[in-house]
Amino acid sequence: MKLYLIRHAETVDNVAHRLAGIKDSPLTNHGALQITRLGRYFASQNIKFSHIFSSDLSRAVLTAEGLSAHQPELSPVLLPSLRERDFGSFEGTKWHSTWESSIVPKQPESEASMRQRANAFLNDYLLPLLLAGEEAGDEVVVAVVSHGLLLRSLWRALLACFPPSDVRIVGDADISAFNPFWANTGYLEVLVRPKLSPSVGDSEMPILEFSLRSMDHSSKMESIVTLLLLSPVLAAGSLHARIDNGLAKTPQMGYVTPAEGYRYVTTDCGWSVADRLPNGTLTWNETLFPSGFPAMGEYLHGLGLLFGVYGDAGILLCGSPPDQAGSLNHEQQDAQTFADWGADSLKYDNCYSDAATGYPNVNYEPSTSPQSRYEIMSNALLHVGRPILFQICEWGVDFPALWAPELGNSWRIGNDIIPAWRSIFRTLNQAVPNTPFAGPGQWPDLDMLFVGNGVFSLPEEQTHFSLWAILKSPLTIGAALKDDKTSINPASLEVLKQKDVIGYNQDALGVSANLKRRWSDEGYEVWSGPLSGNRTVVALINWQNVSRDLTLDLPDAGLQYAQVVKNIWGKSVARDVRTSYTANVAGHGTMLLELQGTVPSGSYPAKIFAKSKGQTTTFESIYGVTTSANYTLAITFVRPSTETVTITTSSGQTVSTSGKPTRIALTAGSNTITIRHKTPIESIQVTPPTGTYYANTVFNVTGSAQHTTCGSGCSPVGSKIGYLSPDSNAYTSIPVITPGSKYLEIDYINNDVAFSSSWGWGSNSRNLTVSVNDGAPVRLEVPLSGRHSELFSPGKGWWDSATLGVLTSGWKTGENKVVFGNEGGEDGFQTYAADFVDNNELASIQLEASPPPPGNVFPAIERWNHPKSNIYKTLATFWCFLVMGANDAAYGPLIPYLEQHYSLTYTIVSLVFLSPLGGYILAALTNNHIHLRLGRRGVAIIAPSCHILSYIINCLHPPYPLLVVSFVFAGFGTGLADSGWNAWVGNMADANQVLGLLHGFYGAGAVLAPLVATALVTKIGCAAIELATSVYCFWDDTGAVFRRDTQQHSTPGGGGGGGSGLRKALFTKRAGRITWVCSVFLLLYVGVEVALGGWIVTFMMRVRHGEPFASGMAATGFWLGITVGRVVLGFVTPRIGEKLAITIYLVSSIAFGLILWLVPNFYVSSVAVSIQGFFLGPLFPAVVVVATKLLPRGLHVSAIGFASAFGAGGGSVLPFAVGAIAQAKGVKVLQPFAIGLLGAILGLWMGLPKIPAEHET
Repeated sequence: MKLYLIRHAETVDNVAHRLAGIKDSPLTNHGALQITRLGRYFASQNIKFSHIFSSDLSRAVLTAEGLSAHQPELSPVLLPSLRERDFGSFEGTKWHSTWESSIVPKQPESEASMRQRANAFLNDYLLPLLLAGEEAGDEVVVAVVSHGLLLRSLWRALLACFPPSDVRIVGDADISAFNPFWANTGYLEVLVRPKLSPSVGDSEMPILEFSLRSMDHSSKMESIVTLLLLSPVLAAGSLHARIDNGLAKTPQMGYVTPAEGYRYVTTDCGWSVADRLPNGTLTWNETLFPSGFPAMGEYLHGLGLLFGVYGDAGILLCGSPPDQAGSLNHEQQDAQTFADWGADSLKYDNCYSDAATGYPNVNYEPSTSPQSRYEIMSNALLHVGRPILFQICEWGVDFPALWAPELGNSWRIGNDIIPAWRSIFRTLNQAVPNTPFAGPGQWPDLDMLFVGNGVFSLPEEQTHFSLWAILKSPLTIGAALKDDKTSINPASLEVLKQKDVIGYNQDALGVSANLKRRWSDEGYEVWSGPLSGNRTVVALINWQNVSRDLTLDLPDAGLQYAQVVKNIWGKSVARDVRTSYTANVAGHGTMLLELQGTVPSGSYPAKIFAKSKGQTTTFESIYGVTTSANYTLAITFVRPSTETVTITTSSGQTVSTSGKPTRIALTAGSNTITIRHKTPIESIQVTPPTGTYYANTVFNVTGSAQHTTCGSGCSPVGSKIGYLSPDSNAYTSIPVITPGSKYLEIDYINNDVAFSSSWGWGSNSRNLTVSVNDGAPVRLEVPLSGRHSELFSPGKGWWDSATLGVLTSGWKTGENKVVFGNEGGEDGFQTYAADFVDNNELASIQLEASPPPPGNVFPAIERWNHPKSNIYKTLATFWCFLVMGANDAAYGPLIPYLEQHYSLTYTIVSLVFLSPLGGYILAALTNNHIHLRLGRRGVAIIAPSCHILSYIINCLHPPYPLLVVSFVFAGFGTGLADSGWNAWVGNMADANQVLGLLHGFYGAGAVLAPLVATALVTKIGCAAIELATSVYCFWDDTGAVFRRDTQQHSTPGGGGGGGSGLRKALFTKRAGRITWVCSVFLLLYVGVEVALGGWIVTFMMRVRHGEPFASGMAATGFWLGITVGRVVLGFVTPRIGEKLAITIYLVSSIAFGLILWLVPNFYVSSVAVSIQGFFLGPLFPAVVVVATKLLPRGLHVSAIGFASAFGAGGGSVLPFAVGAIAQAKGVKVLQPFAIGLLGAILGLWMGLPKIPAEHET
């Protein structure tokens, strides 16, 4: 066998060094290229895969489909067991900080759980294929596409097959080969084959050779290592944390039709008596079983059937009284007794078992987990000399899927089925989190079948039997087939004998179907799963009790086309089914389909979907899951071509492209795509939009609803919204570009397990509704999501989220009110809705002026506290602005000391204001280049280092020219930090408020400036803290991350590199106008701010004749006003809109400037300058926010960075100008000079373009 262990292609989170476990992350452009290279490489090597297994996460699925694209007859088998490790609350966080702080996520998935999944896959899929291939003499070539940590666990499990003494390293291999690291699309090539080995004589032994390669490297990453295997037979069971009794490779089937596969015949409770025999063994009720159990076992074996017995982990059997002895404290003796009787299976119940609560009949909240009692019996059965299939039956208490597979062959997922149709819905809702644990030797048990009991209608029996079968439940007939009093009706018997359905249950692949989609209002849902032979089984359940036509959209099952669709209960066969299939389904019935010869969803071969006429080809039955202009269309021609083609969609859009994927618009439902071309088309690929993620933290809540934290779960933000009653909701505003119907993927949490309520109306579901723009709510009745113990785990299963999607209508261009709630919940069984974690809207909402290039996806809008690492980054920027404020405001208090120390005039001393201009200009010109090459990490290192260097030079009291030069370094650092952190924060949600706080810290630093202006050692310490905190928090924000975030993938310094973004920002018509207006606005504003702050002390002393201390306090009041204004008005600005707010602030500043100028009173002037500072405070942050709304996101750093650095130059030029004028005319010119500049700023502001409606706050 040849085995290729392949890691998925590069994703956005890989580039950003973020943990991405069970949450999907979109591919980068380079990732898409890696997939193409990988597929072409294997094809060029003539490598033909016989099997492809893949994680069901999209980054792995897309990689696997890249392999199968060269083998159209082969479809990947998607397995949840191959998913990456679930990182819980660490999902989306930077992995450096996570590991360096030694906070290793232990919930919701442990290392042991991940190893168990890897071992299960090895044992259930790889090793059987190896053995089957050896027996048949066929070459088996297997590709496994998964994730780094899971692949490492799988590789270690494979190595565990080989005893260490028989591992031999050959050539120049390094021991690190045993713990390899997979690059994206890197693969480990493993060859298992017979080979003569001198170390073990002349006998042939299988060996294992492997090498690790990456498609991004031309040479091998590791040398070949050879390992010897002692035996040609692999002991599969020893590798897997599951019971090793060799039984139940497929789900067991019970009762008496051996020709159909039903072989186990089991007597349930009621067979025993209260007292044991004198030797302590169990015995049977002689009235009911006069010949005894051993004789019954012999009789059944003689019929070719298997003998099943029933026991209990408590002191009595279920069904007592009359009392019947249980096995508690008699496990080994009873196990041996069952074996002596010839038993082949044991169903082991859990009544009367909890000693701490007085051995009640049933206890759904026991004092301890039932696991320990089942461990005792499991171990006992392994030592009786006879294989006995062990059926764990403790009704789903303590979520046994996590521990039962290593003890038994099946486990009951929930309480008993009852003779009522509602129990089918209740059981399926409980099955949802159990299905990923199904596999050979370990099966979730949905309880016995009620088919033939006269309880259900024939369509209900078909539904019941279909779902039990495809979910891989053991099939145990619970009806009397024939006795003296009754006989099963022929129609029910035919249901139980349906060979196709039994075949799905017994399929060798052993993969359970999963819930794919649910329409609660319409009353139907879809389940599907893979079968051997590249087939797929699909069940569409009609929950309404009325016969009707229902349509299956094949993409809901991951398919686009089926050559054959076999309708089992409809007894029909359809051929060449494209995109959808419609059939009549009886009330409470099921459309059960087997699909063969399939094409994966999104792929449209021209010979199947297209009609051509001349140079025009029209593709029909194009599926749209949502209405969006951000679908991606890729065309494959029959031969290489770069011709320009014209594409028209049924939505009316027409676009042109030349050989590259392009954005197209599709509506939800069926579409057509018409292409005008010259080269014949082989196929097209249509990829739906990735969507935009909205965590619960961006939603506001009303009524009883509340945000709650979730410990280490509720990925990725560690919180959820709970207590959604009918009188409460969670709401937010979501902007979209394209109106129409939108598909929402909703992450929810529900672990409200129906135990006691299962006998009544308990359904294991909770209601959740979503409405758009106050339209009619769409209801989703969600199943259980909990995958941990509801009793003993942290979070009790209420940290485990699951995802379901709904199609919603009523969306309009611009902002949309989206409300999640529990409307109609007052009519249901449960008081509260499911907990709401997050929502992914598949319209690819972006805030840029035009759609991004194909394949590029901007990340969702960040918040100051999401992801969690942003909290520390935000605090680091606050400290940086504190240092910057102290630096800029220190010039004024330094002037008297500089005049005295260096004996300078106003004009010469003003050079300390002018000198930073060189630094600001340099920062404006290099800011974008630094971001592209070094990312925000570069800003975090360079800016504080420049501050430290400047302060060290100042400490040495150098000659005045060198002192002036030192302020150039300070200016460069300030300009770089000013531009970088303004652009970063300006792109956040609630940017006005956060920028207000950011610049409030600048003002706070300025307030402190008079105290530390001459304490340069103190300033060096502050700058050192700035360096340490900034570098630590932004270390992972490299140039690669920045380029990914802004979609600027050009090489820094190369053609079209670092300067291209700046050129676009400055010299394209609309963007250039906005950038230059904002730049000049900030130049004048910062000039006014620093001039007033720097010269107000001198003004108050020389013009208002104040004392030095009081004049210094006036300057402090000015900076304090700016600080308070930024914080307070930062919350006011978004409420009234930036355009109106800044106009009001500027007019108010001019008014108080006039008071300061015209009223010759020290105290009035002191108050006026403080209030003037208050209204000046929010101007800088508000302009940054406006720039983010008017400019495309890809230009934000270039434009805002330039404007910030250019504007910072105003803090040099204009105070210098004031100094020069003051030298000639006196410092009294300060106020008319400032008022004139404020008037010019107001004029500039009125010339800015109008903010689009969808961006108005």
